[in-house]
Amino acid sequence: MCVIKPRFADRTEELKFLLELTREGSPVVEYIYSPEGCGKTRLLREFAQRFSGVTVYIDALEEERVSKVVFSVSL
Repeated sequence: MCVIKPRFADRTEELKFLLELTREGSPVVEYIYSPEGCGKTRLLREFAQRFSGVTVYIDALEEERVSKVVFSVSL
């Protein structure tokens, strides 16, 4: 099975904003909403790789596969 991982591109400002929120100790849950296919999941996966803490991504539209919930824990 060949799995293609989308390239992270053109979302550096959004990633920088998310990382700054974590440095400031933002206790707020952040929601990201935008049209399908614009790169939200790829942005959050990149964030989870760079953030040293607990991140949880939940695809609210996924109803059948629990594997679509992505956990990244690095403390």
